[in-house]
Amino acid sequence: MGIATLPYSGTCDIRRIPFGQSTAADHAVLAGITGKRIRLVAAFLKCEGSVSLTFKSGSTAISGVMPWADDDAFVLPECEAGWHETGVGEALNLTLSAAVAVNGTIVVMVGE
Repeated sequence: MGIATLPYSGTCDIRRIPFGQSTAADHAVLAGITGKRIRLVAAFLKCEGSVSLTFKSGSTAISGVMPWADDDAFVLPECEAGWHETGVGEALNLTLSAAVAVNGTIVVMVGE
């Protein structure tokens, strides 16, 4: 973890979270934190089969459905403004549509 200064909301924690799941379900990337938002700022993910992924704030989609073919990988390069952001106090979840191994690292900022 580290501290970053955002141009519009003060300081926040940076967290690098390993991700590895292989069941069709909503998976918590980071549990909600009272009074805080979670901002997805970078990611590297690789899938071992055909699967669709959706980032969610709690149970609400904050990304479109992203279909992947067998053995695909993707990188979301660092974006301080964030690719997606949760509601205050809500978890950042990643939904897998199929029982396919998806592994990688997700980088988030946690702040107000």
